Amino acid sequence: MKKLLTSLFIIALVACTPVVEVPEEVIEEPVEEEEEVIVYPYVSIYTGLGSMTESNKAIAVMIGNTSEARPQSGLSLADVVYEIRVEGGITRLMAIFSSQFPEKVGPIRSIRIPFVQKVNEWKIGIAHYGGASTGLGDALGLLDKSKPVIRYDGVKGINNEFFFRSSDREAPHNAYIKLDEAVVKAPTMKLTEKFIYTEDPIKGSEQLDFDIIYESYYSINYNFDEETLKYTRSINDEIQIDAYNDEPIQVKNIIVQYVTHRIVEDVGYVLVDFTKSGKVEYFIEGIHFSGTWEYNSDTKSTEYYDELGNDVKLRPGNTWIQVALKDTEISLN
Repeated sequence: MKKLLTSLFIIALVACTPVVEVPEEVIEEPVEEEEEVIVYPYVSIYTGLGSMTESNKAIAVMIGNTSEARPQSGLSLADVVYEIRVEGGITRLMAIFSSQFPEKVGPIRSIRIPFVQKVNEWKIGIAHYGGASTGLGDALGLLDKSKPVIRYDGVKGINNEFFFRSSDREAPHNAYIKLDEAVVKAPTMKLTEKFIYTEDPIKGSEQLDFDIIYESYYSINYNFDEETLKYTRSINDEIQIDAYNDEPIQVKNIIVQYVTHRIVEDVGYVLVDFTKSGKVEYFIEGIHFSGTWEYNSDTKSTEYYDELGNDVKLRPGNTWIQVALKDTEISLN
């Protein structure tokens, strides 16, 4: 009887015990954060990209391009870069800065007449370390006459307080300029548009990789990066690094401009006739097409057209202009 009562008590106790429901695990869906849209009050006049500051100053910098001069500093931050032959079969660079002004740009080299012509065309400041001064190659004489809006010359002592020499290289490949400080001294300039930009599809044939063969011993290689939608620049198949930020130099728009060249003086100075017209090959965001260029004597500037004679429209971003001989070979890979 006692066992029976105990069993009944246990049964009653179990029956009275409330059933605890275990809640199902709630899996929270990740909330996608909305990407912050930055509204830029200005547009860079030389890149077509949004900018927090108005484009009202620009300085071109002469930069060496020999093996001793590489890797250069600041090239990846330039809005526009010209590559033009100089004596000896090598090329030199003129980098135009307007959106960003790095604290170290160089190595700075001397100027030649074709670069003076471009400074005059763009009507901007110029930083250089001396220049050619002989006969038909007298770049300094032409520069003195043209009187750029501001000039920084490390040899003549013109605004030379912004130049310095680096101890890790030998002269003449160790001269640099503090461009972030130099631009403060520059006056406000009336910059004019040189290119038209668009987000519309670019018409042409797909061309992801190509080489520009200046000489048998010097070729420029451009390889399209599908992540950045830019061309990575190499020299003789070696990726060109910017020592300023240790990043590969990448280019959005590449213009190969064929121009008549001639050699003058015993030194072999190279003169380039930018006052005529000629053929152009464009490489823009993985697309290739041909066109023409023409010098407008009224505006004193170079105009670029497609095969139908329409103004060429570039992608917003930086632009490199490869000035080439009429027989310079382009290898389409």
